[in-house]
Amino acid sequence: MKLDTNSPLKVLSLFIIFLFGISCSKDSDLLSDYVLADVQESVVVDDYFFVSLNGSTLLDVLANDILDDESTVTITNVTQPKNGTVTINDDNTVTYTPTNPEITNTPDNTDTQDNTDTQDNTDTQDNTDTQDNTDTQDNTDTQDNTDTQDNTDTQDNTDTQDNTDTQDNTDTQDNTDTQDNTDTQDNTDTQDNTDTQDNTDTFTYTTEVSNPNESTSTETGTVTIISNRSQGRGIIWDTDFETVQWSSKGSRTNGMWEVNGGDAVRTTKDARVGNQAIWLGDFTQNDTRNEIKANRLLDWGEHWIGFSMKVIEPLPGSRTYIQFRNTRGSGGVGDGVINPVTLRQSTRSGQMYFQTSTNASNVNRVFSTGASTGTERSNFNYNLDDYIDFVIHWVLDPTDGYIEIWVNGNKIVDETGTTTYRYAHVDGEPYDGDVGIQMGLYWSKNNAPQGNAYYDEFKVWEGPGGRYEDVSPGGLSPNDPSTH
Repeated sequence: MKLDTNSPLKVLSLFIIFLFGISCSKDSDLLSDYVLADVQESVVVDDYFFVSLNGSTLLDVLANDILDDESTVTITNVTQPKNGTVTINDDNTVTYTPTNPEITNTPDNTDTQDNTDTQDNTDTQDNTDTQDNTDTQDNTDTQDNTDTQDNTDTQDNTDTQDNTDTQDNTDTQDNTDTQDNTDTQDNTDTQDNTDTQDNTDTFTYTTEVSNPNESTSTETGTVTIISNRSQGRGIIWDTDFETVQWSSKGSRTNGMWEVNGGDAVRTTKDARVGNQAIWLGDFTQNDTRNEIKANRLLDWGEHWIGFSMKVIEPLPGSRTYIQFRNTRGSGGVGDGVINPVTLRQSTRSGQMYFQTSTNASNVNRVFSTGASTGTERSNFNYNLDDYIDFVIHWVLDPTDGYIEIWVNGNKIVDETGTTTYRYAHVDGEPYDGDVGIQMGLYWSKNNAPQGNAYYDEFKVWEGPGGRYEDVSPGGLSPNDPSTH
């Protein structure tokens, strides 16, 4: 029998080649893992900033970007916008300077301030029966805050007097004849500026990240500048939540809501307008709340505020969905700050109520508890899983202000005179005229986390000249017109 002496050599050669192939494959995998481990994560998120046309604005465009190590990131390039200039600063911020103080897409608005006839509404105050609703002040819940001394969460103060039956006065604003002033809005030319706030400018910025493996990676983000009118009038805040408009570094300067923790906000495609809304609720399992905030965004001057909310699961009774918070010179909220406006869940199913600081007899009082002591209450009904549109119009003043609140176009609050109190409760420190916003669900430490809601289309107009339609979700008009 003849043997093939070459066969063992062939087998051995094939075996060596096989081992070499495995070794190379493993080395390749290790090399890939090494390279990937040495490339940092970097996700650039587009920015929206609200700026004044009266000067330069410092923009922190990296604040909402997702970066492993911000110290390894450099802004290497910016494009120049149409209506301004942008420069890169040494601290990785940029400065935007408008070059055209009349940024606008609507030239046909020269008469927007021709409002000489807008005050031709002397009959608007012919509302002598508007206060003929003495039962509306049966506010036995005005001391609804015996637990308000938990100062780390000063809003934990409303469940003790949840006397919702005593306030079964959903018709307290049924003053249909008080608004017999339809001609007060017969000034369509004076408000021919619905689109004058579409004042935008855009530019891009490029970041370069230095990776540990000595490679670099680049990304580009887009910045949209939204300009206020001169003298600080017009839309100053417009969050539609179509993009990420919240950050741990959020502030009025960068047009971002401030959040605590990366899991504080979820998004939903179930939007009031557009494709996305935010979701706040008990999924955080926080002891007291899941809120986003904008500190000192507002003040006691004239403002129009609009937003939309859908309740998926209601809060416990008397807990808070949104609160507008007075502040003081010593800093922030502290003990006993009384909210000029608060929106709360009733213990009655399908009912909420607004609390307002509109009781003139309490304007100078200093109570021993805070948050809602001495306020007045207006109830309304709502449906779960339906968006509710809110619009608030105010001038806050201890003696000479006004406040109007609409729910789905129907006015439920129309007060003149006292619309805020002067002093913080507990310590009696005066307010400084600034107002912050805390929007979200506050269930308090006395309750297990409970409640889920969607929020969308939050807008603020500051100063004279605004209209309901400028801030209302979807730009809808009210059923009951403004009287101010």
